[in-house]
Amino acid sequence: MRIFRFSSTFIIFLTIVACTPEESSRDKGTSEWRSYNGSPSSNKYSKLSQINKENVESLEVAWSYDMRPTETHGQVKCNPLMVNGVLYGTTASRNMVALDALTGQEKWYLDLKEYDSIGNQSSARGLMYWEKESDSRIFYVYSEFLYAVDAKTGKIVDSFGENGRIRYSTGLGDQEIKGVRATSPGIVYKDLIIAGSTVSEFLPAAPGHIRAFNAITGELEWVFRTIPEPGDFGYDTWPENAYKYIGGANSWSGLSLDVERGIVYVPTGSATYDFYGANRTGQNLFSNCLLALNAETGERIWHYQFVHHDLWDRDLSCPPNLTTVVHDGQEIDAVAQPTKQGYVYLFNRITGEPLFEIKEVPVPQSSMTDEVTWPTQPLPVKPPPFTRQELTEDLATDISPEANAYVRKELKKYQTKIFTPPNTEGVIVQPFYNGGANWGGGAIDEETGTLIINVNDVPWLLKLIDLEAELASNDLNGFQLYQTYCATCHGPSREGGHYIPSLIGIEEKLSHSNIVGYIENGRGLMPAMSYVTAEEKSAIAAYLLGLDDIQKNSVEKTESWESEKETTLDSTENLKNLTKRLKYTNRGYITFTDEEGYPAIKPPWGTLNAVDLNKGEILWQIPLGEYEELTKKGIPPTGTINQGGPVVTAGGLIFIAATKDAKFRAFDKDSGELLWEYQLPGPGLATPTTYEIDGEQYVVIAVTGNKNSGFLGKYMAFKLPD
Repeated sequence: MRIFRFSSTFIIFLTIVACTPEESSRDKGTSEWRSYNGSPSSNKYSKLSQINKENVESLEVAWSYDMRPTETHGQVKCNPLMVNGVLYGTTASRNMVALDALTGQEKWYLDLKEYDSIGNQSSARGLMYWEKESDSRIFYVYSEFLYAVDAKTGKIVDSFGENGRIRYSTGLGDQEIKGVRATSPGIVYKDLIIAGSTVSEFLPAAPGHIRAFNAITGELEWVFRTIPEPGDFGYDTWPENAYKYIGGANSWSGLSLDVERGIVYVPTGSATYDFYGANRTGQNLFSNCLLALNAETGERIWHYQFVHHDLWDRDLSCPPNLTTVVHDGQEIDAVAQPTKQGYVYLFNRITGEPLFEIKEVPVPQSSMTDEVTWPTQPLPVKPPPFTRQELTEDLATDISPEANAYVRKELKKYQTKIFTPPNTEGVIVQPFYNGGANWGGGAIDEETGTLIINVNDVPWLLKLIDLEAELASNDLNGFQLYQTYCATCHGPSREGGHYIPSLIGIEEKLSHSNIVGYIENGRGLMPAMSYVTAEEKSAIAAYLLGLDDIQKNSVEKTESWESEKETTLDSTENLKNLTKRLKYTNRGYITFTDEEGYPAIKPPWGTLNAVDLNKGEILWQIPLGEYEELTKKGIPPTGTINQGGPVVTAGGLIFIAATKDAKFRAFDKDSGELLWEYQLPGPGLATPTTYEIDGEQYVVIAVTGNKNSGFLGKYMAFKLPD
């Protein structure tokens, strides 16, 4: 008898024995939240209906859990699990916590810095739960390791891997690879942990192969290579031996699973480097693909590529949704994949056949040295896009005459046509790199086959810089090195943007050795930059701290700085080697805005959408979020950039936070009408969780803190009044 079926039977048996007659009439999974996004299908759907359209306006705070004072400030993006009356989540410092789901009282807390001094500063969007007989475990990627934690006690399971953990780069290559982490959890199938990863988006980078680990022992069970090697399907879509130097094509956004068929659906991202691909000429399978793999063996069943030879960072940014639709009078088990481009692609779940026509559309070709753009890109005929695809003059922002005039003038400087390849003059990318659909993804109303999805609809400016030009001067100072290695993410003026932190004022927070350490070891989404020499690290740190040459020379060097200096190339030679791999790099993640910093396109800038997957139609679309200062001026709600996803319930509701205005909202799933909202103490940049315990339905949202006020974040639970 299969382990999965035995576990399910065992759970149902316990439910019948331990619960009241009313509770025992339901599947225990209905009242719990056992998987990231609610279920292996990633549908974020709950059959609970106690909270519904008629009573949701009475919703109130049931309990809240404040982050410990020892936590550091950070975004809390976790979609917590609820199993056996316990809520499992992550904290502001990415530690783990278990709470009583009824009261919010802490049951256990695991500080993982005790096991990893470097720590994990990247996003932690969820956890994985596994059980077999009396053994139950939480799996979590912290820093560069996958940990197994006893779900009952919060203790590390020493028998897993080496002292309770395995290096997360296992299976990606022969040598140890730094900077391999995870922002979203993998998925559990029987006794397997099937895992994606987050890798560097700069060269060199690790490959994004999909791996399965044994949940009991930690042993590597199978690997699917997303960058094919000789003899693999897809090897001929790359230059010869590209697998030796190209990275990426990783699945960072989460996976979905057809449990009954044993098929895991894997969305992948772009190959490294994102914006210039002269060293990876070809279609580049399996980057930017939806993969259907045999969950038991890792063998490919089918695939579909959404962007050929990606030059726009058009990763598949969220897990696909598994649902059943009606086409031509027949029910079809389908998989729906939302994309950053603002489209939803729908396929037969078993065969991979598109359910709506997809056309290969001719696109502009690159003018950059040695770049070979793919001649066409695939766009579905249905459903229509839920974002605008190009920023034209008639779409310039209209929140004021001044803003409109400024944007129209700026637009004349850049190219705006969809899929225009990056260049040194500038290209407007609409919607921006984060989507369209982002990691929060969509929810499925399983009663109607409707996809509910929140999206961003704002433009960014993409500009390339010539790395060889950086060698024109013999004076390789910290500023020049920063522009070469760091400006791609943090911006040429160190201002950061969206999810990339500003480095302005960093001298008040970090020392020279701190910065050198972060460059060497990585931090959060920033990878370990092993290719940067010790001399360069020191110069970059000195530049960021505003030190002059005399001060720089007097800085106490760390032990790792000294030891590396003896074996690395000098800076000039290192930069020459870098330009052999990469001639151009992105100038920075630059939002295209009006003079006041608002998006350059007409509102709405963030929307909530209902898409009928049966007919391929958008049923309704509404702005999601608002800028209070603009509303006070009489401007209708504009929507805001949003992170996190929706939950749909049988009570006829959509629950979503996600917006910059820090409000938690409930909408009518049929019409999009706002039925309830609550002002959170910080933004809810996460997907909610809903569950039932002791006969009452709860809705929980993770709240991010505010470093200026000292608020570290919390979990907040809502229910109907007694």
